[in-house]
Amino acid sequence: MFASPFLSIKNALPSFGPNLQAEIEIFITNIFFVILDSGNSRVEHKSLVINLFGEICADPETLAEIFLNYDCQLKANDLFARIVVALERTAKTTVGETTSANLPYNKMVESELSAARLRLDAMRR
Repeated sequence: MFASPFLSIKNALPSFGPNLQAEIEIFITNIFFVILDSGNSRVEHKSLVINLFGEICADPETLAEIFLNYDCQLKANDLFARIVVALERTAKTTVGETTSANLPYNKMVESELSAARLRLDAMRR
């Protein structure tokens, strides 16, 4: 059930246009960034967001569309910049910074952080 918004956004991004621009901005800003910023979010949920952002960053056309439709628009949020900052912040997070509620998932966090670091390194090239 939780993964369905991720699938919706993932499927909508390649073909989004002016008709879905506001909805995608709401999803990413009010759901995905909130999950990443919350200390109470489960690691599995954060992992889904990071993986989605990783897939977005792996597709140059989608990245260009996000940049042009959001970061270059005066009335829109800078989604491209915020995605990059979120990935960078995640890549810099250490396992010791996870909350006590997430301690059983430290191994998974470690592997997800490694994957996020690799994606961030790939974006820098």
